[in-house]
Amino acid sequence: MHRYRETEMSMKTVQLAKDDASGNGGCPSVHWREDGMAVVQAQEVDADTFAGLPNVLPGERAVYIKPDVILRAADEIRKRGLG
Repeated sequence: MHRYRETEMSMKTVQLAKDDASGNGGCPSVHWREDGMAVVQAQEVDADTFAGLPNVLPGERAVYIKPDVILRAADEIRKRGLG
C-alpha cells in the first residue's frame, strides 16, 4: 500500500463514472488522480464483509461499488488514454 503525504493527497481529481441512481451527488463513483491513481468513493462495507476479506493490510478499507460503475470508469480510462 502506498502512503502519500498530505500535499500529494490534494492532487486534482476528475470524475470518470458514478452510479446513475445516486442523483446529482453521492456515490459510488470512480475518480482519476493526476498522478495516475484511481480513487473509489463509496460506502464502506459492513464489519462482517470486511472481516471475510483476505490479506487486508493496516490502513486499508473496502467499499461497495456496482460493477457497472467500474466498467464505465474503465471505458473512460481507455477513451481518455489515462491508463
